[in-house]
This record gives sequence, C-alpha cells and structure tokens, in this order.
Amino acid sequence: MEGINSRMDGLQAAILNVKMKYIQDWTNRRIRIAEQYNELLASVDGITIPRKEDWAKHVYHLYVIKTEKRDELASILESKGIQTAIQ
Repeated sequence: MEGINSRMDGLQAAILNVKMKYIQDWTNRRIRIAEQYNELLASVDGITIPRKEDWAKHVYHLYVIKTEKRDELASILESKGIQTAIQ
C-alpha cells in the first residue's frame, strides 16, 4: 500500500490558524440555516431531509436531501439561482 505524506506547510498552517477563530460561528450559522430548511421542507411530499439523531451534532457541511425527482428539482432550483450538486 502506497503511503502519503500530507503534512501542511507553514502558509497553510497560518491560514488555518486564522480560520479556526471563526469555525464555531460558521458551524452555528450552518446549523441555524439547516434548521430552517428542516422546518420548511419537512412537510414537502417526495423530499427526505437529513436525519439527525438526538445524541449527534450535525455540522451540515452539506445539506443533502433525497427525492425521486432529483433532476427536475435541480432544474427548478437552478432557474431560481440556487446552486445544487449531485453527491
């Protein structure tokens, strides 16, 4: 098995050091937005929203939904300027 040396360099560390000051605020904002999405999408037929266990803390790096009409929904959202991606 081939190994990888993936140490970060000094510049990457300096950038990360600055960004770490904001990570909790960014995470909390993503959680608040996801909670709004959950409230608004929970009653929409044909859409399955992310499941969160009571014991877990989801950081919502991605907000992934499931639907049988994926391509149709993506097209509608795109026409409204809302970016989507297939994961």
